[in-house]
Amino acid sequence: MRNSLTIGVASAALALGMSIAMAQAPQSSPPRSSGDAATTGSTGAAATKVDVSADQRTKLTGVVKKVQVREASNINVPVSVGSVLPSSVELVTIPTEILSIVPTFSSYRAIRVGQRILIVEPDTRRIVYIIDA
Repeated sequence: MRNSLTIGVASAALALGMSIAMAQAPQSSPPRSSGDAATTGSTGAAATKVDVSADQRTKLTGVVKKVQVREASNINVPVSVGSVLPSSVELVTIPTEILSIVPTFSSYRAIRVGQRILIVEPDTRRIVYIIDA
């Protein structure tokens, strides 16, 4: 009887200790993004967070049809924030019309796919923002 009581107490203490340890462990949370998930945000630790205000998004949508950006054909990857473009896709400097709206885009490059302009981190070739028409 004494052994079973000792085992029961030890099991309860172990379970309680595990519960406390799990409660204190850092919890991972989904990446945060501002604005529409289809056009902004970050995915994974390697992605860069890009913040664009609602006013900037509105202005970008107005300028996307007016600016000249090289068009990519057949990129063979999903066009979404976090996707990595193949090295065969030639990225270009972001037009000044876009940089005047979002100056923080100056360290990025761009490419057009249909009616969308992709803002790309040049070192990783990861899409960090998509400007929809």
